[in-house]
Amino acid sequence: MRTAELRHATMIARVVVFAMILLGGIAAPMRAAALPAVTVVPPPDGGEVPDAVIDSQGRIHLVYVKSDDAYYVTSTDQGRTFSHPLRINSDPGTVQPPGMFRGPVVALGKDDQVHVVWWVQLNPTRDAFLPARNINMRPSDNYSVAADRHGNVAVIWTAEAVYANLSRDGGKTFGAPMLANPSVDACECCATRALFGTEDQLYALYRDKAGNMRDMYLLRLDKGAEAFVRTPVSVTRWSFNACPMAGSSLAHWGNKGLVAAWEREFKIYFARMDFTGRLLPPGEILAPGQGKYPVVLSASTGATLVGWKDATRMRWQVYDAARSCSSLEPTPPRRAAPPPDRSQEILCA
Repeated sequence: MRTAELRHATMIARVVVFAMILLGGIAAPMRAAALPAVTVVPPPDGGEVPDAVIDSQGRIHLVYVKSDDAYYVTSTDQGRTFSHPLRINSDPGTVQPPGMFRGPVVALGKDDQVHVVWWVQLNPTRDAFLPARNINMRPSDNYSVAADRHGNVAVIWTAEAVYANLSRDGGKTFGAPMLANPSVDACECCATRALFGTEDQLYALYRDKAGNMRDMYLLRLDKGAEAFVRTPVSVTRWSFNACPMAGSSLAHWGNKGLVAAWEREFKIYFARMDFTGRLLPPGEILAPGQGKYPVVLSASTGATLVGWKDATRMRWQVYDAARSCSSLEPTPPRRAAPPPDRSQEILCA
């Protein structure tokens, strides 16, 4: 397959997390005297636009782009060291170079199988990636991938509307593209994010553009259903006559529901939802400061970390389950040890 064809299929564009965020202490119960530890770990070898997940054994799986290739590494020591990089793309030089929020997206499935979209998959021996497959055969953008422990894999992408290609056999085969919902008018270049729920529901977060209202919606496909249900997420509406090329993030909120983060006019918002997509109190929350490309992480306690990129700096804020926020001083990257940058500190709003 030629490079131009690869860059116009479900292999071209998605979210960013600016650098990888590791929550050293957020998985433990939050205590007033002990704030969660947040450590910034840059991708190895100067990698850009990374995405990461942690498996059932605590191993970090990290994907990133360098030049026009995508790579995969793992870490068993919380990011102190990484494995030798494996090139993801089977055809060298076929990955879109870093820019905006473009980058590979990783998800873990049954038996911690690694799935990466711009679509490739790690082979059973975990020493190379299987050949890349074009699964939708049409120009598209804003892809994301989700996988679960039951062998379900979903690739979400946009082409005016939102579509899903579904697999029930761990990514070996995929069904034809499924139109998520006929009411969707997807924003041209804004990221999607997808995940599976605890009851085999499939969720996808996306930005709509109908009437130039650039609002966030959650799509939910229940087990056995033939169409996604669409629920509004953002409360503060945004009228904008252009695509903002914005990022978004979606994660489980412990066992209580979901948490989503998005941007609007260089402001970062997040909200917690139940498993139907209904906003939970206090509803939409505005993070302090400004920036783009949010990422959200959550602990079983309900504590939530919201991070974002502000120019060349990384900022974050930790909230407890009730919404209260905690001021954190960033830890400098391990591989470069400059004095702590106090300008990154975020105070409670």
